Formats: sequence, C-alpha cells, structure tokens
Amino acid sequence: MSPNLEARTVDSRIILITEHNIKKDYRKYPELYSDTSERVRSAVETRKFDEIPPIVALQNPFGSIEKAVEAYEQFTKSVPRQGGQHFKEEDIVLRELLEQNPLLCYNGNRRLEEFQRAGLPIKAFVITSQGEYDQMPQEERRVPERLKAERPTQYQIDQNYVLSYLRLLDDVVYIHAEKRHEDRVLAELPKFKKGKS
Repeated sequence: MSPNLEARTVDSRIILITEHNIKKDYRKYPELYSDTSERVRSAVETRKFDEIPPIVALQNPFGSIEKAVEAYEQFTKSVPRQGGQHFKEEDIVLRELLEQNPLLCYNGNRRLEEFQRAGLPIKAFVITSQGEYDQMPQEERRVPERLKAERPTQYQIDQNYVLSYLRLLDDVVYIHAEKRHEDRVLAELPKFKKGKS
C-alpha cells in the first residue's frame, strides 16, 4: 500500500451502495461477495470500529453534471447493462444522484450496510484519481485477477477509475429507478382492485 492513499473517516450515510442482488453468485465468487456482516455487527455492538478495514468509495470524476450525464450516456451505449432492463425514470434519477454528488461504493463485503443502519462514521479510501485507484488494496478490487478470463470486459473496466465510477453509477441508477417503479406499481394496486369489482 502506497503511503499516498490514506483512509479517512467519512459519514457512511453519504455513500450510495450498489449491487443489491449481491447474493446471487456468493458461492461461485467468494472474493467478490464475501460476507463479513457478523464481524461488523460485533464491532458495532462492542464499539471497536478500528477492527473494520476501510471501504473504498469513488468520487465523481467529472467537472460538471452535464459532463457526467454525457459520459454516462456514452458508457451505457458502449457497455450494455447486465440483464438489459431499464426503467423510464432513469434520466431523472441520474440527475438527482449527481446533484447530491455522493460517493459510490459496491457492497461486496457488506460492511457498509451495518454502519449505515447504525448511523456511524466509517473509514474509507476515497478515490479521486487514477493514481489513487491504482493504489487501491488488492482485496478491494471489484473483479479479482482470478476472474480476468471469465469476465474480460468487467475486468478491463475494473482497472480504470472513470469506467468503474460509471459502472457503479449505472448500478445505483438502476437500483433507485427500480424502487421508484415498484413504489408506483404498489400505489396503483388499489385502483386495479376497484376497477375489477
């Protein structure tokens, strides 16, 4: 680990977690989806926060919302979303997220969720440049070396700070747009029931 990359304490609530379907490949890819929730819960309960290693969070690398939207649109045209599903409110969700300018984090090890539930600060490597991204601890890599041959595109993206940010942004846009869509469907259910009676 280079001395240039230092963990700092950040408010865990300003970090957006991605990959809400994290459990699906848990057994196949333990290095992607290792579950440390017991360790985290124990540290929170005993207030031994130093026992939890830092998470890695990416900061928006673009100078403006317009540039970020443009880059995101180019990215989603070049790299189709896994599963391919889109929701109609994604453009609105994207701009709202960029206006908040939150830090983005994948939840491969489940540490952050416990801190967010408890409303506690957390140590984080906040990545702001490719140089810092290259120094990121190997255990925090999103796609480990072992999966290079199996997921070549994702592995290539993982080596690049800007592309990784855009991939995480696409994840979190999907998650928030899907929730909005589901909320709207649930709100409309009583109307459907009335129409049938």
